Amino acid sequence: MQLVIPWPVFGLQVDVTVFNGVLHSYGRYAIGDLLVLGMLLRLRLLPRFCALFHTLNSADAQFFGKLNSLDVNDSMILRVLIGDSLWFLMGIWALTVLVFSYILFVFERDARDELPTHAMSHFSSCLFLTVTTMTTVGYGNAYPITRLGRASAVLSCFVAVVLFAVTINWVINKLSLNTNEVIFNICLIFV
Repeated sequence: MQLVIPWPVFGLQVDVTVFNGVLHSYGRYAIGDLLVLGMLLRLRLLPRFCALFHTLNSADAQFFGKLNSLDVNDSMILRVLIGDSLWFLMGIWALTVLVFSYILFVFERDARDELPTHAMSHFSSCLFLTVTTMTTVGYGNAYPITRLGRASAVLSCFVAVVLFAVTINWVINKLSLNTNEVIFNICLIFV
């Protein structure tokens, strides 16, 4: 993944302007910065990449799946990866926080010139805001002031809801008893 801010190849000096109601001004975003954010769309290929190295991607698993009328595809392998691996789930959380912090940092960069004391002028502040927003704490001491910054903060909230649901499902699956354990527990009660 390439996260270089000044693109030497393109050298696009064209800006896109977006009206910011809070500052009552227009925010300028360079086309190069928006193209860099577009490169983050490559992350949608992450499940396919992770599925390449899983045992369910083998020819034997594919054949056994076809015998059972089961389509062993990338989404199934991703669900198995999330259900089995705490490290993979934590990696998804970390990657999501870093990506949204970077997006917020790019969008709030234009406001740094108008408000030099703005809290979003450093990446660590954007990281703090993203974590407090995604965990629904929201202290209120750091907040985005541009429209695109606010939109990315709202989007991070929606993504966090999905990640919390996946995390809660993982915890429930790890803490619940399987059928044999339930039968064994019932047998011990009546003995």
